[in-house]
Amino acid sequence: MGLVLLGYFLGTLSFGWYGLFLGPIVVVLAVHFADKIFSDLVDDLLVS
Repeated sequence: MGLVLLGYFLGTLSFGWYGLFLGPIVVVLAVHFADKIFSDLVDDLLVS
């Protein structure tokens, strides 16, 4: 919940009014990237 609010705040600071929508989308994509893709990449590097 706090990350979404941070996304709203930082999104409006960086993108203006469009950031109201882009900020939370960027936060959700970053969290999913860190959770799914980055963890798989780290596991592949450690196994090799």
